[in-house]
Amino acid sequence: MQRWFCICVLITLGLLAVMSMWSFPWIAQSAGGLSAFDLRFTGYSEAEARAFLAALSDEGYVFYLTVQHRLDVLFPAFLAASFMLASALLFRQRFARLLYIIVLLGLASDFLENRTVAAMLRMPETVDPIMIKVASLWTVAKFVSIAVVLVCLLAGLGGRLWVRKWSRGGA
Repeated sequence: MQRWFCICVLITLGLLAVMSMWSFPWIAQSAGGLSAFDLRFTGYSEAEARAFLAALSDEGYVFYLTVQHRLDVLFPAFLAASFMLASALLFRQRFARLLYIIVLLGLASDFLENRTVAAMLRMPETVDPIMIKVASLWTVAKFVSIAVVLVCLLAGLGGRLWVRKWSRGGA
């Protein structure tokens, strides 16, 4: 299981690097410096969404709908797999299963965010205010899920390291 965890983490980090250094900066440049919807961890208002949609170039729309959304199918899937494997390695089965549920809710939120954002990108002039609100909520839900799981994983890792240190005499 540790081998699969390492493979998933490496793929996840590679995809994150590609998006951080290439696709998201490309989208921001195509939108006059505005961040993509996917990166706005506190969500966005209707005015912010409309400003982004108005600023995004035609090439930016195509890139977001094709390249970025393809990457954003792979990334959350590998992130979820990494989180689930880490949970299985760090925690007892009962708590790991609880984290699996949170991870899967985050994964579903990310996929639903992508679908809603794609719909907004396909009809930027006539996008419904409710659709913007829903997309923003999916974005926030995705980041809340990631934060909860990361805190649990870091606490679990810290606990493991603490137990290991003190079981060896505290030195």
